[in-house]
Amino acid sequence: MLSKDKKKVINHCKEFIDILDNTEELNRLIDIQTTEFEVLANMAKVLVEENATTAIDQADYRTRYEALEKKYQAEQANLDNLLSERNRKVAQKSAIEVFIKSYTKLPELMTEWSDQVWMTMIDRVLIYVDGKMKFVFKSGSTVSV
Repeated sequence: MLSKDKKKVINHCKEFIDILDNTEELNRLIDIQTTEFEVLANMAKVLVEENATTAIDQADYRTRYEALEKKYQAEQANLDNLLSERNRKVAQKSAIEVFIKSYTKLPELMTEWSDQVWMTMIDRVLIYVDGKMKFVFKSGSTVSV
């Protein structure tokens, strides 16, 4: 069923690749987050140095340090999420490129089983209670039978 209109499927995949390849906004957010992360790290370093060289109220120091640490951890989590999203997009783009390469080599009608085709094209198969199945391809396309 997927082999009926190869041009349409390949064009659809290329559209996905274009979307996934656009990481400008993510990169911009990562740069901002990295800068914020570095600022917080420097603020903590300055606070520790101040505590080491100046007599300051230790309760105040701990309160300020804990606030910085909490914000630092939140910024780290935000940065980790942004980096994970960019990595996910890169991996998904790569999987679709592999799919296109394998898909273009397929014959119009497959007459025998191929483990290689299965592994390179199928992301997952959903099997429902009523016996229907949904094939989800690495390109994002689906076929229900």
